[in-house]
Amino acid sequence: MDSPMPEQIRFLFNNSNGVIKGLIVFFIVRSKMKNNFTVGPLVTGENGDVLLTKYLVEEVISNSKNDFPMDYAGELIDCDLLGVLVESKTQLEDRVKRLNVFYPDNAFALQEMLENSANNTDSLYKEIEFPIKDNEIIVDVA
Repeated sequence: MDSPMPEQIRFLFNNSNGVIKGLIVFFIVRSKMKNNFTVGPLVTGENGDVLLTKYLVEEVISNSKNDFPMDYAGELIDCDLLGVLVESKTQLEDRVKRLNVFYPDNAFALQEMLENSANNTDSLYKEIEFPIKDNEIIVDVA
């Protein structure tokens, strides 16, 4: 069976001013089995891009299943779409508060990212159905 995604996908985030450096993004991998898998937070680089690798997605799926076996099931082949999520600064601050309750290290890391983030826009969610054949996807952030 064909893989639902290539070995890597370069996501380029831009707006009317050009590429967006320092944007915090998440990728939501929708599972047909149980709960969805969240990859991230990841931060766009100098060129406004994030490289999402198949290896990273598979690693998140494996770790989620190992850490929370009652909540997660399936493999990448059992997923049917990839969501691209960009949250506003306020939403990210709320996420830090929620994370701090059970995952203070993750909350601290996200708080550090927030200090220099470019998440000064409204939130954005874009879905891309599997199988993904493109190696580069442009995401316009208003």
